[in-house]
Amino acid sequence: MKKFLLLVFNLIVVVFLVVPVNFSAFGEDDPDLAQKTQRLLEIQQEQVRIQQELANISSQKKTLKNQISSFDKQISLTRLQVEETETRLDTTTTKLGVLTSEIGDLTTKINDLESSIDDLSVVLVERIKATYKTSNYPLLEAMLTSEDVTQYMGRLKYLQIVQAHDKKLLSQMQTAQASYKTEKTDLEEKKVEVEALKKEIEAEKIKLEAQKAKLESQRADKQRLLEITKNDEARYQKILSEIRAEQSAIRGVISQFIKGALPVGADIKRGQVLGIQGSTGMSTGDHVHFGVYVKCGDNWCDTNPQPYLDSGQLSWPLDSHTISQEYGYTDFAQSSGFYANNFHNGLDMYGPSGSPVKAGADGKVSYSVDVYGGKGALVVHNDSLMTIYWHLQ
Repeated sequence: MKKFLLLVFNLIVVVFLVVPVNFSAFGEDDPDLAQKTQRLLEIQQEQVRIQQELANISSQKKTLKNQISSFDKQISLTRLQVEETETRLDTTTTKLGVLTSEIGDLTTKINDLESSIDDLSVVLVERIKATYKTSNYPLLEAMLTSEDVTQYMGRLKYLQIVQAHDKKLLSQMQTAQASYKTEKTDLEEKKVEVEALKKEIEAEKIKLEAQKAKLESQRADKQRLLEITKNDEARYQKILSEIRAEQSAIRGVISQFIKGALPVGADIKRGQVLGIQGSTGMSTGDHVHFGVYVKCGDNWCDTNPQPYLDSGQLSWPLDSHTISQEYGYTDFAQSSGFYANNFHNGLDMYGPSGSPVKAGADGKVSYSVDVYGGKGALVVHNDSLMTIYWHLQ
């Protein structure tokens, strides 16, 4: 019996050592993580400040100095966004490491707990067998087999100790089973958290690459503005006036088309050459301005050409080309100040000098020359779709 009590005591100690599992959530006390969290807050505050400064610049007169300042602040803003993403990525990676370590520790403790429960189960079963084998009435047996009261009281006290340990063993078994269930649930939850963190890390990596690409694009756009203007205010104002005039001229040609003032279009097939890449009119270099327009009421409204090109509904105007400016609120459109409402209403692209410009789809082509000598073609594909090709030779 003494050996049995000693075994029970040892198993109880083992269970008490195994059950407690207390982890700080993602290293909340880690000074490095706290420092990163503080830096993230500072980055967000800096971004708000720069955005306010950009808003102030946009309301001021369009000058080269202001636009260079706008580029610099856009670049600073993107740098902060890159740093923010890198910090978040680093923090999330650290959290993943902590969580993975916790899962390893928790798995070990659960395995130990399983072993302890198995051992307790064996002992408990043996105790139940022993109790029933000895007698179904241990108090009565102790009284009948005792030679005197002293012996009876000794046996009674020993019997009470055994019963107390049996109850404690049963209680400890129940506690161990409950702890095992809790730890298993905690383990599964942590595994789910690990998968979520892995997905978050992949998303942050993709975001980081896009931000770095944007940063390089902004730097290139700033350099492009300096090259175009030769860092000269008078030249900047001249180009600003010319580009605004070109935009107005293209709108004027479309207006003429709507009014029927252009010659009747001739049939043209998809991929058929309609002109040669050039720099006529108010152009800052040899390229093609390609626009897609859809019918909107009695008018024609520009839309993003990219989906039409990506889907194959329209073919590319140039066989070999480089996009120099995308459609929409591009960094160059917003920071150069050249475009009305900071919006570029087409795709600018260029190929080798003298590249043939081809129709994006079957339709009827009409040619026009704007008031600044810009030569272009309009192709009506159907009642709701039209494309334009500008700066042709």
